[in-house]
Amino acid sequence: MIQINVLKAGSGDCIIIKDTENKKNILIDGGVAATYEFSNSKRKTEPGPLQEELQKIADAGESLDLVVLTHTDNDHIGGILRWVESPQFINHKDLIKRVWFNSYRTMAAYFNTEEKEKCLIDIQPCVGPETSSAQGNKLENYLETHDIPYQRIIKFGSGWTVGPMKLIVLSPNQQTLLTFFKKWEIENLIPDDETAGKQTDYDQAIAQLIDQDTYTPDASAPNGSSISFFLTYNNKNLLFLGDAYAEVVTESLKALGFSAKKPLKAEYVKLSHHGSTYNTNDELLSLIDCSHYIICTDGCHALPDKACLARIIAMHPRQKTLTFYFNYDTVRQAVFTEDELAEWNIRALEIDEVKL
Repeated sequence: MIQINVLKAGSGDCIIIKDTENKKNILIDGGVAATYEFSNSKRKTEPGPLQEELQKIADAGESLDLVVLTHTDNDHIGGILRWVESPQFINHKDLIKRVWFNSYRTMAAYFNTEEKEKCLIDIQPCVGPETSSAQGNKLENYLETHDIPYQRIIKFGSGWTVGPMKLIVLSPNQQTLLTFFKKWEIENLIPDDETAGKQTDYDQAIAQLIDQDTYTPDASAPNGSSISFFLTYNNKNLLFLGDAYAEVVTESLKALGFSAKKPLKAEYVKLSHHGSTYNTNDELLSLIDCSHYIICTDGCHALPDKACLARIIAMHPRQKTLTFYFNYDTVRQAVFTEDELAEWNIRALEIDEVKL
């Protein structure tokens, strides 16, 4: 049986996939730093949900067979960094068997480029959801210090088998990875959060959003470098899209033989970029047959975009119930009205885990 734990990770992603029969575990991202550990109102340090889950895995004598760090945005890498910097990591470092992470050094070697010293320095780390080269550099140093294997490029065409789970990478592709690498070198990854919404569109009706829909693609280089993949288990597919570009995922699905007439049937899709309207388009949706979508965010940056969810609603057969899963109930309650849920045959549920 597959169990998907969707942790409360602030504005970010932190998901643990468990094969309970074969005792295999995959961690996708670490959310913001507080996902691992935080200070309460009395300034007392408390374990976050990631630390609690890691302790359960350790207590069961199991491992993290694969850790997927989709990209270096702080809301994806922050919790992992807090873990590796913590005193507990010395006791837990052997939990990690393999890491997927497109680091600067790995990309420099892959693109046959001499490493630039300024790209290897830990500059002042960011504390928000932005991208920081310091975050990636710091993590890379920890992985090397503790001899944790990670040094291979992860892009479309990569894959891995963890027990009966098979992972097939959809993004990044060669071009988006190169664009990200060049940005890292030239700009040293100046914080960039241009695609996150600033005001919600929750007061607009679904029909209105569908009628007025226009799509603008994500232009963030770090998001373009995001690792996304689908996981196959017992002939069932799960799609985890990180913060990936819709265009890259679409291109990869087509290259794998999927089409509007022969879509990828998925039990669940973790929406790209916390449900941003910049990362899901009609062409991508036409290649996916799914009625269950997972949204990871606490509502920071006014995400998810209701316009993105309306786009999914418009493409989904009305006679089939469409379910959106939110890992924060406050967001679930805010997006749709009860009348909309009934009219469009939608369910909006809070999620902490699902089982297949």
